[in-house]
Amino acid sequence: MAGRLSMNMAAVLNDQRKHPEAKEWLERTVGIYSSCLEPDHPWFGLCLMNLGEIHRSLGETAAARDCLD
Repeated sequence: MAGRLSMNMAAVLNDQRKHPEAKEWLERTVGIYSSCLEPDHPWFGLCLMNLGEIHRSLGETAAARDCLD
């Protein structure tokens, strides 16, 4: 539940173009999901994809690539 809430908060911030804040929320979500979900779980993959897109928006191409690989 906490992971979904923090991912939703990141989505709201991303829609507001507050990418650094959205990135922080997604990094929290990755931490939550990594402790309770398998790496191949769809929610974990969605979170990493969203984090990669935020990194891309911020011009952090290496970090984006790490998330999206």
